[in-house]
Amino acid sequence: MIDADIDTLPYLVTPFHLSGITVANASQASTTSISMDALSSQRTDVTEVSDVKTVDKTGEVDIEIAQKSVSASGTTSSSWEPLIELPYDLRARKWKIAVIATVVALDGFIVPTCLFYILKYAVKLGDGKNVAITTSAFGFISFVQYFLRLWRLLKKNSPYLPLESTSRWHLDLYQIQFTLGFIAITLVLSFTTQGPNFIRNVALAPSILLVQIGPQFIFSCIAYRLGWKNPFRFSSSLAGEQCVPAVFTIVEDVIGVDGRGGKPFRTLWKGRYLQSKLFREMLYKQTLFWGFGSTLCAGLTFGLMYAPMVDKYVAYGIGWSFPFVWAGIWAVITMLWVQKDLEVERMCWAGSLAPLKSSQAQSVS
Repeated sequence: MIDADIDTLPYLVTPFHLSGITVANASQASTTSISMDALSSQRTDVTEVSDVKTVDKTGEVDIEIAQKSVSASGTTSSSWEPLIELPYDLRARKWKIAVIATVVALDGFIVPTCLFYILKYAVKLGDGKNVAITTSAFGFISFVQYFLRLWRLLKKNSPYLPLESTSRWHLDLYQIQFTLGFIAITLVLSFTTQGPNFIRNVALAPSILLVQIGPQFIFSCIAYRLGWKNPFRFSSSLAGEQCVPAVFTIVEDVIGVDGRGGKPFRTLWKGRYLQSKLFREMLYKQTLFWGFGSTLCAGLTFGLMYAPMVDKYVAYGIGWSFPFVWAGIWAVITMLWVQKDLEVERMCWAGSLAPLKSSQAQSVS
């Protein structure tokens, strides 16, 4: 099995981790060796993935993923191969994940919110000093994680870079988004602390992330559905390849770097995506679900925060807490949904759902 662990605090703990989307059958794939050029031949018109091998307890078992000639309708032949397993067990790390999620919640909204009201009503501190202290406590863990993650990507011969990276500066998309998010939040906290609405403005920080990812998620789904090609690299999705739903890239980057799955995980993750249409459609649906959800949540949060009938101190609590409450609800729904979709995919691949299996199509050109 890939030697991977989560011993750091990722900026985003995706619900796909908790749902088992990256859980392999340990008895089926206890050791994995990857040909790193297995996926390098995916390009505009002809795609082929080969030489992905797994080793189980009984010896080597070759799993060849060959995408045959793509017909004009975008379907492949009826040749089916064993479903690629993703040897990365996060259910065994459920307590570690629980600790991570707790710390992220404390750092993201519990400490800023509770500290603000304590200083306001117990200490009787003025709003200006209160906000200065409260915002200084926000995001410390994420700040540390940002540089730890950057170091992992930039170190010499890093095993965590996206596939086919030729330079240590080929950072993954998640790190770039991480950077843009920090810049946006810093600008808001720096330039909105004056005027009558500064209490409300300071509480915009969590919603900024929703505004950042929501439209991007939706746009990635449009590009995927229309079959557009990448104008440049997005992590391991190379220029000239078909656009992928944004959730594909997030899971790849978070587990590849924060979870220390590295390039072996990135290879298997991409192989599973190319192999199974049901898997691709699941990621597409989840990207839409989170894209529209985050956009609507941001709009509702803004509306409540700046509603004239809502007191500014109540608005502060809404701004910091509501996006996290929404994310928790969405995560629970996602876990249940993804588990169901993965079970359907497994049944389909095993032949239990022949109609679904026969109607599955591969279109990655």
